[in-house]
Amino acid sequence: MKKTGGKVLDKDETRFAMDRINLQMKYAVLLFLFPVNMQLSVMAQQKTDSLILHFWDSLYVSEPVIQDKEAELIPFVIDEMPAFMELLSGCSSASLVADVYSSVMAKAEDAGAESLWYCMRDMAEDYFHGSNSVFRNDEIYIPLLERLMASRYMSESDSIRYGFQLKMMKKNRIGDSAADIDLRIYRMGHSEHLEELGVETGQKMKLSEVCGDSAFVLFYDPACEHCLHQIEEFRNDEHIISLRKEDALRMILINVEPKNKHKGGGRKCLEQIPEGWIFAKDYKREVVKNQAYYLPFIPQLYVLGKGMKVVGRQ
Repeated sequence: MKKTGGKVLDKDETRFAMDRINLQMKYAVLLFLFPVNMQLSVMAQQKTDSLILHFWDSLYVSEPVIQDKEAELIPFVIDEMPAFMELLSGCSSASLVADVYSSVMAKAEDAGAESLWYCMRDMAEDYFHGSNSVFRNDEIYIPLLERLMASRYMSESDSIRYGFQLKMMKKNRIGDSAADIDLRIYRMGHSEHLEELGVETGQKMKLSEVCGDSAFVLFYDPACEHCLHQIEEFRNDEHIISLRKEDALRMILINVEPKNKHKGGGRKCLEQIPEGWIFAKDYKREVVKNQAYYLPFIPQLYVLGKGMKVVGRQ
């Protein structure tokens, strides 16, 4: 991905993002049809929660010991962090993870173990917010950052940087209504349904007017090779193709750098556009200039449901 060389969604992650749209309904149906299996799943989740809750218990020793053993504790924490992260997929609550991790950092701060605190802060950013991290999770990182901002170890420059992260991550969160922006449609695949809505090439429209009840919104830069690779992945994804045939999914690709031209491989993505796909420009530069959306790297994907509710972002 551009800027930080971030991670490109694979097909499994694409399907997962779409499944989030009806997750609550699916859970209710499964609980009704398979109560025993679901109860076992809940029990497994409770066990995982307990493991997370007590994972760092070995660090809860007296403050003088933490301070004296700080040089030994840092490599221990670094070595154990991957095992801690592997538990997260079975956890019931993002806030639980943030509570546990921040409590360990608070213990280090109370003991005056400054180097250990900085080590854990940097790992939290790498794992929960890093562009290449498979564990990236804003819903864990946000409450964690809120606690870290109050630390005496936060310098003025750190407070500015992390404060900006926190402010931007709170925009367009999962469950919120996405920001509406002005678009100019510049290429589109033929679709009778879009024609019925009056969507035409060259027309200026709001995002809310074209996204329907379910949409993949991909913010991209035509000069970004990773963006073009992601577009090609979506073009060939069987799940997306199937949903498009049923008109159950809109594909909206928004160029956030309208001055950049589609050259070479960029031109290819505009050839033989799949049915119903919309290529649009953020011609007012609301995303980049006005920071309507947080794009720490691109491409950035948002999955929008009915009423432009955010059901997933990656």
